[in-house]
Amino acid sequence: MGMIYGMAGMTLLIVAYWVDDAYTYDDGQWLIAVSMAPGIVIGLASAFGVAMTGLPEMVGAYNGFGGLAAALEGIGMYLDDRNTYIIRANEKQAEQTDAMLWVQGIALILSVVIGMMTFTGSMVAVGKLNGTIASKPRVIPFRAPFTVLIFAAMAVFGALTFSSSPSWNNRKDGIAYLMVVTFLAAVEGFTAVMAIGGGDMPVSISFLNSLSGFSTSAAGFMLSNKALNVAGAFVGCSGIILTMVMCKAMNRSVARVLLGGFGDGATPSAAPAAGEPEQPQGTIQEVSAEDVTDLLTSAKSVIIVPGYGMAVAKAQHSIKELSSRLRARGIKVRFAIHPVAGRMPGHMNVLLAEANVPYDITLAMDDINADFAETDVVLILGGNDIVNPGAETDPNSPIAGMPVLKVWNASKSYSSFLFFFSLYLC
Repeated sequence: MGMIYGMAGMTLLIVAYWVDDAYTYDDGQWLIAVSMAPGIVIGLASAFGVAMTGLPEMVGAYNGFGGLAAALEGIGMYLDDRNTYIIRANEKQAEQTDAMLWVQGIALILSVVIGMMTFTGSMVAVGKLNGTIASKPRVIPFRAPFTVLIFAAMAVFGALTFSSSPSWNNRKDGIAYLMVVTFLAAVEGFTAVMAIGGGDMPVSISFLNSLSGFSTSAAGFMLSNKALNVAGAFVGCSGIILTMVMCKAMNRSVARVLLGGFGDGATPSAAPAAGEPEQPQGTIQEVSAEDVTDLLTSAKSVIIVPGYGMAVAKAQHSIKELSSRLRARGIKVRFAIHPVAGRMPGHMNVLLAEANVPYDITLAMDDINADFAETDVVLILGGNDIVNPGAETDPNSPIAGMPVLKVWNASKSYSSFLFFFSLYLC
């Protein structure tokens, strides 16, 4: 419903600007409509055609295109010969002061910088999510001084972009400087996300989502548009909050995530302690689907832990039917959601909501961890690190210290990857 309200609000906003007599388009409304049509078609086609397992990539791509839109908007406004930058007060138009022009100039540079970093970073994230780019973190040599230099260069060339005239009368003379800023921002976005390993991709997607919001907010300052200011601030701040929540769930700081090194092939500096991680111990106890059926139907309390394996198998609807049949027998069934399960923020929640799993039986890790000791059976659906006891017992594990679902406290816990769809024999 939040998405529907957002789409409805933006549609009304576009229509309101379209019909407002205060704006003169010189019949440009139809050009706007024609330019929007391909985006509408592509957006609908991608949304209806994407598989649930491909949703993280699509979210990442949309973040990137939002940043690209803000960057292109900044470049377009810089080249606008009509000098239409205005302050709106009490529905009256007034000439901008030089100070306001400089404020808008800074906002324009920020819109281009943040937008291009978001675009190239998101494209790398999409490549890592779908396997086009290996998830192994790739950190360039001398990354820290390189990052300092590239941001310093963007600041210098950004200032040179407007050095020709405070009133922007000769703004075309500075387009070369603006292109340099655009290129440097694209390079920084690429190198920053290449350094982040596959294990941190959900956090990266969340952070890039917040950057797309901040680029939109900067575009709002550039255009003196309150709607963009507010919408961008909402997206940016909520994305940062979500990023911090997810980092807390992984026992990692935002700085460590952005510096990279965690995930497949992580650098040794990312390990929490020196030494080799513990090797697997014990023996695997295999059970048949019929055995698990007997365990589930004889239990009084069952907790289901969904993971990425459930998304790959597209089995959320079968799990919903399984939980409904167990509940019909009077068995207490709940779902335990780890904050970073899957490949994007809220991935498991999205899948369960799509299958109409009741929201009141879907509990977060902090709300259900204490209940495992009183649970008869835990069924893990394609989870791995989110239920790994090594996070608490092995100081040399790559996930040491990460909060996990303590499934081992239950009477019985079974990890089931792809065969669990047959369990609704019960």
